[in-house]
Amino acid sequence: MHTQPAAQCQCMHDHGIGMLLVDIDTEKPQLDCRGNWQYYCLLEHHLFTVRPTEIEVAPEENTQKVVTLV
Repeated sequence: MHTQPAAQCQCMHDHGIGMLLVDIDTEKPQLDCRGNWQYYCLLEHHLFTVRPTEIEVAPEENTQKVVTLV
């Protein structure tokens, strides 16, 4: 089963919210050398990693992406 990472995650050091790092070209989550998702802590300005099995992922909603505007 392939899970999608949450866009936000609680900082591992309880500093606050971390934002998922995403490659802007591929729109895929940034991974560390072990395949863990990388997050950036907005309060303390540091990186932390989360294993895909460590967090509960909210069910994926039906979202639509805007490709072009006419």
